[in-house]
Amino acid sequence: MLLGQVVRGVSVALFVSGASAVKGKEKRQDEPPPVATCTAHLLIDDFSTWEDGVNTLEGATSDDATMNSTSIDGDILTFTPNNIDESYIYEQFECVDTIAQGYDTLSFSVKGPAAASVGIELQTKADCAAEEYQSFYYTVNGLSGSLQSISVPLGSFVDANLNGVVGALWYAFSAGMTGTDNVWQLDDVQLLCAGVPPPEDPVPTPTEPAPTEPTTTEPETTEAPPPTEPPVTVTTTVYVTDPEGGVSTTTES
Repeated sequence: MLLGQVVRGVSVALFVSGASAVKGKEKRQDEPPPVATCTAHLLIDDFSTWEDGVNTLEGATSDDATMNSTSIDGDILTFTPNNIDESYIYEQFECVDTIAQGYDTLSFSVKGPAAASVGIELQTKADCAAEEYQSFYYTVNGLSGSLQSISVPLGSFVDANLNGVVGALWYAFSAGMTGTDNVWQLDDVQLLCAGVPPPEDPVPTPTEPAPTEPTTTEPETTEAPPPTEPPVTVTTTVYVTDPEGGVSTTTES
């Protein structure tokens, strides 16, 4: 119902009764639904579908095509960077409002050379409705040389807007102490839910020794010496006839 009033010479229409209630209801429908708070970690990629080019969240994952080699062994990505200034691995996924949903840490398992370092790029938008993203960086130093869990608080990416996280990238794979060992592994990329215990370090897969063939020792054989022949005695008898017709003999051995 409309009531007309004149306030200081200006005609004003006032909404009363049911009309104002309808307007208020329409306004509440325009509000976004509340975001559920996390109760578990959000797995981004366990690399079980790496060869299909998709991660666990059905986003894109791959390398930049400069790796010397990449392979999957037991759902762990193993790769050899060609150039630490160029080679990288990336993960893309639907926008996550980590503040509203309660995720506070980027976690992953990694194996690199002992004492090596690796750079991480976090890609975020101003909010999940924005089109463009910005990149923010962090470096992990002093790797152990074994497969280990790394947890990087999202607040470590200085100035990043954590209301719109859309991707992560690993780059700058250093060669470590030896300068020659540059084989890397990556697994279990996830956003950790605050209040839920973080993942433990992965247990190394025991290496079973190769089976050994039973060895058999052939008995040694000694050849018998050849039989010794008895000595041979040669007897020579010489017959001599003298002029008178007699015969004499001489025997020699």
